[in-house]
Amino acid sequence: MYLTKNPYGGRGFEDPLDFDTRLTPRGVEQARSLSSRTAELLKLTPSKSSSSPSSFAIVVSPLTRALQTASLAFPSLVDESRRSSSRGGEATAATANATTTTTMVSLALARERVWLSSEVGRPRSSLSSEFPHVCFADLPPCDSPWWHGGAEAAAGRVRLEPAGAFRRRVAALREALLSRPEDEIALVSHAGVLEALTGGRFFHNCELVTLMGEELLRVDIVGGDGVEEEEEDGVEGDGFLF
Repeated sequence: MYLTKNPYGGRGFEDPLDFDTRLTPRGVEQARSLSSRTAELLKLTPSKSSSSPSSFAIVVSPLTRALQTASLAFPSLVDESRRSSSRGGEATAATANATTTTTMVSLALARERVWLSSEVGRPRSSLSSEFPHVCFADLPPCDSPWWHGGAEAAAGRVRLEPAGAFRRRVAALREALLSRPEDEIALVSHAGVLEALTGGRFFHNCELVTLMGEELLRVDIVGGDGVEEEEEDGVEGDGFLF
């Protein structure tokens, strides 16, 4: 509502200090509507080896709205984690069936470029408690900040992440994706990251696009993490990459 009345960069605009924003009700429905399509993708994932199940990784930004999107779009992984916990076992970040082994992992490189407080995240312990089905091993221990600006940004002194630093991070993300061992990867990320990663392609909220990467790696892209963000000078809704 604030951004509707006060466009980003407009006269009188101030950061509303809405840290690590969550999905709106409409965003939740948009993300949930992807579940049937992602289920089909899991069934169609090819295996590199005829003697083992195919493997599928869901790589997700550690910002809450992206984690919500991934969880709603891939409900089978969340359900398996809950069943494991109810049986007295540890909540798991992976599930398997006869044809596909699936893992959901958080990768700090996939976070959105810091524009406002909405791109300032939460500590690893807080995220792990809310999303026990996600592996957060990539985030720093002892709840150290993983977002640009660190503790200063968390205290409300948010500064734009420099363009050069952002471009280097996106390049590192691309290499990290291409080096993963899975047969197929779904990247759940944000508009700025996906635009930079794909050479300027615009993604609508929860748009799903499949690309072929290097070394026969399929990178499936789903645009929009389901957050209803107003279109502001260069800032769009967040996204998904398969």
